[in-house]
Amino acid sequence: MLRKQLTVLGAGCFMAMSLHSASALADSQRSLLTLDASSSETASSKTQYIVQLKGAPAANHSSDNSIPDRFDSVLNNIKYDANSAASIAYRKKLVNKQNQVMKSIGVSNAVYTYEHSFNGFAATLTTSQFEKLKNNPDVLNIWPDELLQMDTANTPNFLGLTAPGGLHTLGTKGEDIIIGVVDSGIWPENPSIQDDMPGNTFGPISDTRPDWNGTCDTGTDETFSCNNKLIGARYFNEGFVVNSTLLPGEFDSPRDADGHGTHTLTTAGGNEGVTATLQGIVVGTVSGIAPRARVAAYKVCWNGSAAGNSGCSTTDSVAAIDAAVADGVDVINFSISGSRTDMTDPVHVAFFNASRGGVFNALSAGNSGPDEQTVAHNVPWVTTVGASTYDGEAALVGSKLEVSYEGISEDVFSLPGAITVAIPAGGLSGELVNTDPAIMCDEDSGSFTGNNPILNPEAIDGKIAFISRGGCGFSEKILYAQDAGAIGVVVYSTGTAIVMGGDATGIMVPGVMISLDDGVRLAQIVDEMEVTVTLTNDGIADSSTQIGNQMANFSSRGESLATADILKPDITAPGVQILAGTSGAQVDSGTTGESYAFLSGTSMSSPHIAGMAALIIGAQPTFSPAAVKSALMTSAYQAGMTKEDGSTPADPFDFGAGHAAPNSAIAPGLIYDATFNDYYAFLCGAGDADFVEADYFPGACGALEGAGFPLEPSDLNLASIAIESLAETQTVRRFVNNVSDSVAFTATVEAPTGVDVVVTVFDMNTSTFVDSNTMGFNDDGLGIYELTFSKNDSAVLDEWVFGSITWSDGAHNVRSPIVLKPTLPPLLVVPEALSIETAGSSARITIPAEVAYNGRFFAQGIGLAQSDVSVSEVAQDADSTFVFNEPGLGFYFVNVPQGTRIAKFGLFGTDQDSPAVDLDLYVYACPQFSCAQVGSSQNGGSDESVLLVDPLPLANLGNNDIYVVFVHGWSLDGADSVFAPLNVWLVDKAGRSQNMSVRASSRARAGRTNRVYVSLSELVSGEDYLGGVVYKDQNGQENGLTVIEVKAQ
Repeated sequence: MLRKQLTVLGAGCFMAMSLHSASALADSQRSLLTLDASSSETASSKTQYIVQLKGAPAANHSSDNSIPDRFDSVLNNIKYDANSAASIAYRKKLVNKQNQVMKSIGVSNAVYTYEHSFNGFAATLTTSQFEKLKNNPDVLNIWPDELLQMDTANTPNFLGLTAPGGLHTLGTKGEDIIIGVVDSGIWPENPSIQDDMPGNTFGPISDTRPDWNGTCDTGTDETFSCNNKLIGARYFNEGFVVNSTLLPGEFDSPRDADGHGTHTLTTAGGNEGVTATLQGIVVGTVSGIAPRARVAAYKVCWNGSAAGNSGCSTTDSVAAIDAAVADGVDVINFSISGSRTDMTDPVHVAFFNASRGGVFNALSAGNSGPDEQTVAHNVPWVTTVGASTYDGEAALVGSKLEVSYEGISEDVFSLPGAITVAIPAGGLSGELVNTDPAIMCDEDSGSFTGNNPILNPEAIDGKIAFISRGGCGFSEKILYAQDAGAIGVVVYSTGTAIVMGGDATGIMVPGVMISLDDGVRLAQIVDEMEVTVTLTNDGIADSSTQIGNQMANFSSRGESLATADILKPDITAPGVQILAGTSGAQVDSGTTGESYAFLSGTSMSSPHIAGMAALIIGAQPTFSPAAVKSALMTSAYQAGMTKEDGSTPADPFDFGAGHAAPNSAIAPGLIYDATFNDYYAFLCGAGDADFVEADYFPGACGALEGAGFPLEPSDLNLASIAIESLAETQTVRRFVNNVSDSVAFTATVEAPTGVDVVVTVFDMNTSTFVDSNTMGFNDDGLGIYELTFSKNDSAVLDEWVFGSITWSDGAHNVRSPIVLKPTLPPLLVVPEALSIETAGSSARITIPAEVAYNGRFFAQGIGLAQSDVSVSEVAQDADSTFVFNEPGLGFYFVNVPQGTRIAKFGLFGTDQDSPAVDLDLYVYACPQFSCAQVGSSQNGGSDESVLLVDPLPLANLGNNDIYVVFVHGWSLDGADSVFAPLNVWLVDKAGRSQNMSVRASSRARAGRTNRVYVSLSELVSGEDYLGGVVYKDQNGQENGLTVIEVKAQ
């Protein structure tokens, strides 16, 4: 190939014609590169993968691919039976195909095979095996394993379950519903899961649930056993141990060594009326949300021996979901982190098929709030749960501070510091002395300097220093007291006591904190007389008043990054200071002997929803998982809900539909049901059509649309309505199932600010939509309505606005939140990019331009540009895992000057001697050598390209402003290294060449399509060109750009 060479600065081992000065420059500059914290690139040594094969798993299999008409919707939940003859026969086919694929790459034993909720396997693969799988026609996707992280005394009372008329009071407690919890395991001796306690006795599960297929796999733990409450336990760590080792003391069994799993399980389905103690002190009476449910634990989260190695392997999590579905659980709780953007990753695919199999799935929203767009698990077939506070008294357990003076003794509540040394087993006694000054900070420094501000060090020496909080960090105060000779410290707060944190470096004395009230009182007594205190390890309780209905600061918020045409989170539930069971041996923290703990997080709110789902399923066995989700959402309340500040009203991106209200959810009036066909259609319209065509059947998207399943994501039949961009007018349709005795429901609309809303309902007699806010139903209870949204003059563009629609029959209020964002309609619709191959040295292209304005229309060509080439040597990466700036990468500096409209970086497989060589491409923008990835390409083989439109101009290496491109040697087909020619095309905004001309009508008329004619000439055979067409109006305003890639033959 003939390409201009030497214009691009390159680095590494260059061929003869390359710039050696650039190489020398790279040697002196490369070590200065840093990876921006916002970049997603991280080092990894993973060689374990999850391989998804084409075709549905058993829980989502049907021998008939015919699609029913969307209007023929009958509410019914079909539970998957793993032991049916049809399931067994189909699973055998899946296993045979999996074995065939594994055999083709020389894998004899998989880490896991998945059959029920996922079709595929997990295996540790060599580079060549991975390469072969990428080209296998039976393979749909391959993912590297990931290590994810784990994201009530009176919450049943707060939720109204135990009040007169509440579900618990009326006897609805989830009797024999089976809740599976995928988490860190279970402490089987915990009182909340015993089967023989007074008021909490359970018979054999086989008597009432013969469909239960679970087991109690105790592993190496001879002391572990299940019972008639804890009816199943499994553990999965084959994925985890590939890249991590277990922390000594971790149990190779379902036994919980963390506490997280026991907490979530007992929150969802723990026994009722159990007295909870902490450090020997009674702190409350606890109950699970569904206390008569049976529970099963699936342990996937493990304590690792190295820092950062604890977590929950994706391969293990998918195996656990697969097993839970086969076992026959009704509900799964998954309080583990997950993707914010990928709707078809292995975990979400497994839950998709679990839902198809009749299993309700509650997942935590994440603990990355209150920042926007942080919510995880943005798929519609799960219920994503935020966290908020609850009303009531919560017990705080601390360490007793014994105080004595003039014959008076009292016990004061204190909290030991996290940065101070442990209180001796027998306690620490000494005279309490006020420091002078009380605040005790060096005003000239924000950290310990040795310039001790204490004015009475002689009085402190050998005593226990009494210090006021504020002015500087806890570490600084404690170090100054220690420097003055104090043997311990007592700090009094500016409010309630907290656990002192910070830098523990150099601290060698114990310390505690007490409240402001106790502190002010004791400081006065110390001024008047001698006071002796003893820091002890004895427990002491204090009460803390909780203010309910506030969003937790940590709760992740919307909108969804996967698609904002659905609302996430779905709902909120209590997740702050939740009292529930814990592990009796927490190997990481060292806590032993406790049965209960207070924990906070969306991990704690999700099992509340799982428990509520069990209550609803027990009372409404025909409800599908989508129907259960709908019941919870449409009955949720919003009044009184605030953001974390306690005053600003919360909105749907905080809490979804609102706060769960289980007493109302049990009889919701109307249901928004959805089937797997609805979800497949949604994925077709949300950018995952390839997944649907491979997972369901070829042509599925068109067949679904033809059967009335809308592909527009906003039309998915959810109990919430979201429109990411309301450019003009948009109509959204919903199907509802009437589960009440009423014959009609009437709508009330709270229109979002700046938006007009028109309600139409489907008239079953005329089979047409009519303007009405009263909806009737057919004989199967199906009703259909549409909402038409239109911007009005008061609309604020590019700002989210909120509203709702509520259907009422006088007894039920069925509310759906509305979120949408008014935007400007595009003035012009043109293709973003066109790629053509010419049959000779010339060609013509016609580009359609849909015009939405009146005036003038101008089309201007930019380019064509040929590539500049630079060459670098690339070594075989031993672990085939790209790491930023690691040795062995092909390395290139690239100038992208001001005015560049289009930049393209590319490799050609034909430049390599072997077609089996697989190179990957990574492009970074590095202002001031702080690098952030702006594009990458990891195709099979070495045909790679990254295209940037309007790239950030960086073209001054002397000023450390440059683009850096890496070429990674994924597989070099046995070679130690290869040379990689990097092609770079740069198209300037004013750049025109003789080989492209553009003409079009200069008249623009709204609603018309202008045709833009592009003529290409004098093209050199074998060359690749890059250019574009820019479209402007009479004011010179640019309204669009089409990138044109040309390969001349």
